[in-house]
Amino acid sequence: MTEKTIPLLPCRTELIQSVVDFYTALGFETTHLQKSPYAYAVVQRGAVELQLYGMKDHAPATSHSSRYVLTEDVDGLHAALRSGLKAAYGHIPTRGLKPEDEQPTPVQRVQLVVLRGDIAQRLGDEEGARGWLEEAATVRLSAEERETAHDALARLSDLRR
Repeated sequence: MTEKTIPLLPCRTELIQSVVDFYTALGFETTHLQKSPYAYAVVQRGAVELQLYGMKDHAPATSHSSRYVLTEDVDGLHAALRSGLKAAYGHIPTRGLKPEDEQPTPVQRVQLVVLRGDIAQRLGDEEGARGWLEEAATVRLSAEERETAHDALARLSDLRR
């Protein structure tokens, strides 16, 4: 009998579908997916099989898992993986995928919304600009956050005149 090792990779239980979607973008086929009574999935691409299991408190940023794929056509595999990612996400992720539940900090929110208002105003969309700038003005900031967001708040003040 020939032995075979299959990696079992953890992911956050509630994100198993997005993890499967990521592997689908890489050209894997989903051969099994269940969300109940526990999250578990199997994806396969040629001879490569990965099994994924959900962990409620899994923290990807502080955990470690890996996989190692041997191939005779590194360039071909790399091109296929890149092509799949570009087709699925519109670009090639360079630093990982943003977690679905990640929210900007209040300072980041102000900076982002002021920028959107500024761009809308420059493009002549006064109504859109007004909406973005009003939203930026309603973000609650602590004194420390106000100091950090000083430049964005100054720009907000200029744009609202």
